[in-house]
Amino acid sequence: MKTKSVFITMFLSVAPIAAQAQVPPICNDLARISCAPGTHKDATGEVISSSTFQKKMADYAEKSRGRIEERFKKYLDDPEKSYFKDQALAAFGLKKSPQCLSESSEDQKSCNDNLLDALTTLTQRQIMGSMMPMAGITQGMNLKEISYVMHSHEYQTVVSDLSQQGRVDLLDAKMEKKIQDRIFPDIKALIAQRIGQLSIPDAQKKFMIGKIKGIRFDGSDCSDMTPNATQGLSPLLTPNAFYNPTKNIFKYCSGFSQQSNSEFQIAMVIAHELSHSIDPCFIGYGPQDLGFKYQNKGATEKLEKQFPFRNVISCLRRSDSIGAKKAAGTFFAGYGHSHGAVGSSDGTKRVEPEPFCDADQITESFSDWLAMEILPSYIEKNHKLDQRQYQDGYANAYRMLCWQMDPNNPVGVHPNAAERINKIVLSQPKARGQMGCPERHSEIVYCDSEVELPAENEQRGTEYPAIPAPGAGGTQ
Repeated sequence: MKTKSVFITMFLSVAPIAAQAQVPPICNDLARISCAPGTHKDATGEVISSSTFQKKMADYAEKSRGRIEERFKKYLDDPEKSYFKDQALAAFGLKKSPQCLSESSEDQKSCNDNLLDALTTLTQRQIMGSMMPMAGITQGMNLKEISYVMHSHEYQTVVSDLSQQGRVDLLDAKMEKKIQDRIFPDIKALIAQRIGQLSIPDAQKKFMIGKIKGIRFDGSDCSDMTPNATQGLSPLLTPNAFYNPTKNIFKYCSGFSQQSNSEFQIAMVIAHELSHSIDPCFIGYGPQDLGFKYQNKGATEKLEKQFPFRNVISCLRRSDSIGAKKAAGTFFAGYGHSHGAVGSSDGTKRVEPEPFCDADQITESFSDWLAMEILPSYIEKNHKLDQRQYQDGYANAYRMLCWQMDPNNPVGVHPNAAERINKIVLSQPKARGQMGCPERHSEIVYCDSEVELPAENEQRGTEYPAIPAPGAGGTQ
């Protein structure tokens, strides 16, 4: 009996140690896995590697080159288009070359081949944009003379027709329909549900829910969102997404679909962008008498407490969370959070920007946070996954973000990607549970809208408040 008792005691004493050793590494450093190169599959789709994407685009570029050559060859062989041919020969510096002056059929063929190559490469560069190298096209050429060719009817027709064909080829109609019919409506409904859990006045809930429900999905062709991109395919190849506060619309650009069909990544992007509609900046966007407006603008701490998602801003400012702060310098030009910020170049008085709209990382941090309040419920609703499948999926959710940005350095109002992954994704209790992680991260705090944390300098040595049970104001 004594020996048996010792054995039981030893077994019980080592059991917690064994359990602790089995905590997946992903529970403490998801960013390291998310930012790893290569093609990564999860149970809902995959994110292809940069090299695979480049090969895919190279194959498409070769296919488009054949189409361009075919179109220009018809022009060059058409006697009625002789002026266009002469204009192009002159612009590219070929008209007086020995080959083009020669009457030899071999030289003439070589002259035509060189002209066809120049026209095709120039057109391909314009259509494919940054995907094609510019060296060798205009290097040493007179750009003014080449512009005559580029403005000709023949050239413009080829560019327009091939750009239109590219839209047909690159826009993923099946994915667009899936987003419009299922993913987008589900995300909107889940955000509305999360707003409904807030302990705030019903009028604020009604306004935010109405704004979310009113957002319209405007497709995946983002060429109209990029200046000077009425022709060319670059906007269709760039992974991006937009929420437009003026029109209250959302676009999921086709560039994402070229590299990923993982629903973890798609749902995260959609939830993040829709969250911008009610982020600390854009929540006040609109007519003076509509919706939420900050009162007694002044001290940032007072304004933070007015934001309907109570306690979230102050929590996201903490060093044991994402540590959201003002970006270096003043307003981050081009970001879009500019309503209310009016310059004074015309001599008029400057109007101060709306709270949190002037280069403040809190807008991106909040949208990451709310997206992660939504993503676990969206995946659970639409897929039956085990722990390993959840691990693969959450690793894919931000993978393309890591590849687009330096994971260790902030970009304007965007905190660095590694911290967005490790301090927002890995703090979310439901996501942690789905991945088989302990409910709480040992070093990162979870920001609960219903729980006010003690001041950070008072936090050390105390336990975090308990996470409310579902239905009691906590995460669903």
